[in-house]
Amino acid sequence: MNRSLKSMARIVVAAGLALAAAACTQVSTGEVGVASRLGKISLEELPPGVYEPFSKSVTVVSVRETTIPLDNVAGAKTKDNVTMQDVDLDVRYSTLPGKVADTMAKLAGDTGKNANGDVVVGEKFVTRVAREAVLDSVKQFKADEVHLKREEITGLVVSKLQAELDKEMPETFMIHGVTARALVTDSKLEESIRAAAQVQFDIKKRTDQEQLAAAEGRIKLQKARDEAAANGIVSSSLTPQLLRKMELEAQAAFAGQGTHTVILGQGAGNAGVLIGK
Repeated sequence: MNRSLKSMARIVVAAGLALAAAACTQVSTGEVGVASRLGKISLEELPPGVYEPFSKSVTVVSVRETTIPLDNVAGAKTKDNVTMQDVDLDVRYSTLPGKVADTMAKLAGDTGKNANGDVVVGEKFVTRVAREAVLDSVKQFKADEVHLKREEITGLVVSKLQAELDKEMPETFMIHGVTARALVTDSKLEESIRAAAQVQFDIKKRTDQEQLAAAEGRIKLQKARDEAAANGIVSSSLTPQLLRKMELEAQAAFAGQGTHTVILGQGAGNAGVLIGK
């Protein structure tokens, strides 16, 4: 074989390898592969790795958490039969890795891409069951309390949804959580609820102000009582003898401050005594 034929052979081999590599299917972490031959699905999932497609077709399916947006769930009614104006929630779920192939076989046609572009299975099925769980959860509460019960409602949706999924397809789906984006009743009812809430707020504010004023009044009254009691104690202790003693001490101190002449009165034993310095 001459050089040109050898070079051509190497090129052909390299091209073949490149095409083979390009045609390989890679399954990454958080994914499983589902193989099929002539349209028949193999029920054993393929773990992360690289797979050649010559003998089988491999579909890469995400088993990571994915979100289903439930927008404007129709027919939602409250316990007192008020139709909700808007109910929007997000349901987060994943398919268990060992159940992907079974789910693809059982729910034929329920395989597609989610909002992130990942291939997922069972999204339509979970969406249908989730809507029923939402309807059943909302009707547990009255219209005037729905807006205050977001956590309770989403908690009910999670438990009801997981229970129903486990009933229909055991150990296949995992519900990671539900978030309520909107729970809106009739617009007129919403307005009356806000008005009632404002009234309660005003009443509480007025009550708080009255309680504050009463507390301040009690403090002032107690202070006045304490001052009066203290003055009473002082007054009762000031006998005539003590007052006279205090007067003499004050006069003596004044006389000792410089050149003064202090004339003591003639009462209480003082006969016009003159003190000078």
